[in-house]
Amino acid sequence: FDQGSGGGNAEAMERLILRLLSIDCVQRPSAAHVLENALFVAVRDVSKESARHCCVMASERCLQSKVPFDQGIECQCGHFTCRWCLVSHTRQSVTDDLRLREIREGKVMCPFYPTSCSSAALSDVALAFILPVPVFNFYLQARMELLESQKRLEIEGEMQAKITEEVERLLAMEQQQRQIMLARRHIEEEILQTRCPRQGCRQAFFDFDGCFAVKCCRCPCAFCAWCGADCGNDSHAHVAICPDKPPGADELFGTAEQYL
Repeated sequence: FDQGSGGGNAEAMERLILRLLSIDCVQRPSAAHVLENALFVAVRDVSKESARHCCVMASERCLQSKVPFDQGIECQCGHFTCRWCLVSHTRQSVTDDLRLREIREGKVMCPFYPTSCSSAALSDVALAFILPVPVFNFYLQARMELLESQKRLEIEGEMQAKITEEVERLLAMEQQQRQIMLARRHIEEEILQTRCPRQGCRQAFFDFDGCFAVKCCRCPCAFCAWCGADCGNDSHAHVAICPDKPPGADELFGTAEQYL
């Protein structure tokens, strides 16, 4: 605020704050009333006066005249982009080459980056304030998917490192120890653990819900939990008449003890 008013603004602000902190709800002003206070009106007037030229100039609205500062976003290097050009730029950033998006972690950079701008990425908070909700949600969803994909690759890399370490350890073991270990692992993972019967998949199945018509979560295979038969895309018909089903068992469902 203007300090040349002899402390008048400070006193007015103090009075307004005291009213906002009042325990009496009748004394507290409403949000609409506060926004009409002379102090906030002065801020809006300053914002209107601080109009800028859009650096992109790809919209009819910014071509015709300057744009109010609160209707755009400015990078650290001072490049101002109006909200209408920012919408187009954000959509373009989301559909950029995957390699570029990974380098930028899915963030939106200044339109002039990196040719004539070295600013950091535009903050998500600033984008949320300027962009329409559907556009911001579109950007946020794309960024989350990218980060999740990178996380999966990181986990796969860690898993591969563990596998390599395990292989090296096995190679260092004596032949007899190796045979015992392999036999034990085969029993645990292939015999005791239910898996998808398709050789190209072999996904482990953990979440038994009572139904013996099992659907693989990795491939389209549907199989019978009684006998392990691959039933194509639907195993319900087979489960109903499976010869491995014990006498008196339900047509489709069984207990956890029977499953184990």
